Amino acid sequence: MGRIVKNRETNVRGYSLLWQSKKSSSKRTVAIANLMHEVQRDSPAKNTKTIRRQGKKDHNLLEGAHNIISRTEKCVPFHLADGMNFPSNPNLDIYTTEHAAVHWVDRDEGVFSAFVIPRNKVLQSVNSTNTFNVVRALERLQSTETTCNRSTTKKGISASRSKYTIFGHKVHRGGTGFVNDRLSILDPNSARTLKRWAERMEHITAEFLPSKLLRGISKANGLSAWPTTGKCKFVSAMASSVNYSAPAHLDDDFLFSIHQLNVEGALESNNIVQYMCFPTYGFAIGLRPGDVILFNPHVHHCLSEKTDMYSSRNVHVSTFYVKTAHVGKNNNSIPLSDEELIYYNMDFTN
Repeated sequence: MGRIVKNRETNVRGYSLLWQSKKSSSKRTVAIANLMHEVQRDSPAKNTKTIRRQGKKDHNLLEGAHNIISRTEKCVPFHLADGMNFPSNPNLDIYTTEHAAVHWVDRDEGVFSAFVIPRNKVLQSVNSTNTFNVVRALERLQSTETTCNRSTTKKGISASRSKYTIFGHKVHRGGTGFVNDRLSILDPNSARTLKRWAERMEHITAEFLPSKLLRGISKANGLSAWPTTGKCKFVSAMASSVNYSAPAHLDDDFLFSIHQLNVEGALESNNIVQYMCFPTYGFAIGLRPGDVILFNPHVHHCLSEKTDMYSSRNVHVSTFYVKTAHVGKNNNSIPLSDEELIYYNMDFTN
């Protein structure tokens, strides 16, 4: 168990990423982050067969991933990265989704900035039919939701002036709790499609996550459940827009985020649509229709402009996430349980 102390910093340490949050977070969020760290550090698998199965999975899919290398001459200094925009041919080292690949910030602690899910694995779960249905549902989301206002440093641009919409549990800014999307009321079928899509994205990415991280998520949400989309285990909401590019920024989110894009009728194409850029580490990942990546929202990230090949096509970009406010229930007046209080007071600095 972690050493219990009377006073502690209230910055989120956060599951295996072990980030330091930019902002103070709620006590509940800190408690849940500590719980996840504790479970991953000390919790053994239940039996020898499970250990062999989980160890094989982690070795094959994580350790077998190609390493993304940062070259100093390509890296943008941290203090210059905020607000940077990138064209459709970013001057960064380019990687694709042909193979599993990971950029380690701290490999020993499991801290990554990006994890590429190999395209062949994605296409086992994503096909032309479900892509068509998802695009229709995303179009309905555009017509039913109001745009979500973002800060100046995060505000992107849609070439088709589309909205930046949220599906799922929207954090009630200026209030407590959450605001549910309108789509679930106005078009339940489209809402059901997007919930299943979020579940599908979780399923695709879970195969590549360390078993101990999945145990940590399960234990955390069992102790102090945050709201999730549909039957998801951790995704609380999805942000979506069309023909969208965004400047480099940081997000104060919990866990990792999942990014995916869709172009109707183009799933079989091998042409790059746009790039997810990580300027402070000097690389970008070229995304084709249907591609999926995991990324650490606590490192600078941004979406480039579309390539010329897709200049006249509608590109739907979606990010699946859980915010610290989701985990903290966006309500600091809810007291911690006795067990949450124990985890809140843990210290892992030694």
